[in-house]
Amino acid sequence: GGTVIVYQFVQFLRHQTQTPKEPKVRDEAICIETGAYLPASHRATSLPIPDAAQKATHAPITNISLLYPLSEASQRLAQSNEANDFAFGYGWDSQNILHIHCNTIFENATPDMLRFWFMNHANGRGRFHWYKWWHPVDHKRAWWSDDQTHPVHDEKNGYVGHTSFVYEYLCKNMPNTDMDYLRIHFVDPVEFGFKPQSLTDRAQREIVCARAGFLAYQVESSQFIHYFERYGDNGCIMKSRFWIGNASVDASVPVPLRWIIRFLFSLPFMRKFLIPSDIGQRILMHCAQEMNNLATFLPELYTLYHQKK
Repeated sequence: GGTVIVYQFVQFLRHQTQTPKEPKVRDEAICIETGAYLPASHRATSLPIPDAAQKATHAPITNISLLYPLSEASQRLAQSNEANDFAFGYGWDSQNILHIHCNTIFENATPDMLRFWFMNHANGRGRFHWYKWWHPVDHKRAWWSDDQTHPVHDEKNGYVGHTSFVYEYLCKNMPNTDMDYLRIHFVDPVEFGFKPQSLTDRAQREIVCARAGFLAYQVESSQFIHYFERYGDNGCIMKSRFWIGNASVDASVPVPLRWIIRFLFSLPFMRKFLIPSDIGQRILMHCAQEMNNLATFLPELYTLYHQKK
């Protein structure tokens, strides 16, 4: 029986429609509000990584008591004691859920800037594509679902409830790196345990929550939070947290395959088998690079955009 289940699962994965390995070059198109603006790093062939993050990529965390479930995130992220919420690292808990932590300091930034970025990160095309600026080495393309209103025109929810599709590498400069095709569904932070009253002071914090998975497989196997709040006199701190291994399967996947996939992801030993062993290291490095790079140009971009508006 077990052999049949695994065989059906593998066949399901093999027969998914695959996206081309390299997206075609898109026509160059500027965002009207920012004109021909290009960040200084837009042609970078590599991005720096903070020493603390680099050190944390060397080996996984083995003290699993430091790893906490998504259900505790709202309490852990709201306090500043690193004993309760470490800043950098990755590791597997007792259920083989993979955890990744990465902090980033944004100088001269406000929570509204991050809200602005997630609503607009798919702007532009070619060398003017904002998503490409975010990580010039790893990022290729991002766009919003055609079935939904663009977040800029969603005055009530912004990016929340919207789905972004992404082509990117996780550390393209590392050996044996293929392009990933991701679907990122932004959700209300309340879904991840944040109390509504913690979301009302938007001048103090922005909490980005999402479920993500690979386009071809119709499975959302990860959750992440970017907790962005005031830090010091003129800046913000971003606490990026990822949990990989708890999977939900699209209703479009036919029964019994939907049940099979859900069952396999519920087994700790199968999670370790299905999740690549180096993905924690890659996500930590990628996140540290892209967020520190974003911090170098987001305040300037935000100011320019609103001046033109």
